[in-house]
Amino acid sequence: MRQASKTALIAAATLVGLSSFAPAFAQETGSINPADVLVQNIGALSNDEQRSYENLSVGQLALAQEKISANPSLASALNAQGVQLKNVVRVIEFPNGSALVYQR
Repeated sequence: MRQASKTALIAAATLVGLSSFAPAFAQETGSINPADVLVQNIGALSNDEQRSYENLSVGQLALAQEKISANPSLASALNAQGVQLKNVVRVIEFPNGSALVYQR
């Protein structure tokens, strides 16, 4: 029983540690540091990844736009990088205050 608890604790700690590195483990914090915004053009992704972003639902696109609207500093940071906000298809927020933004 004690070994199972240790294993569960190690697994949980590993997931928490990975959350700052991989989008799959990203958490939404609501607080994005505009200086740490990385913009990824979906045209630079693999063909499979490109297709997944080209076939997003209206709701998924609206969610990305809502995240921008809710954070004026993020919108300013994206504008400063020359990103047309209407072309943003996904915003992934990380616990450390950084964000990964995908654009068409």
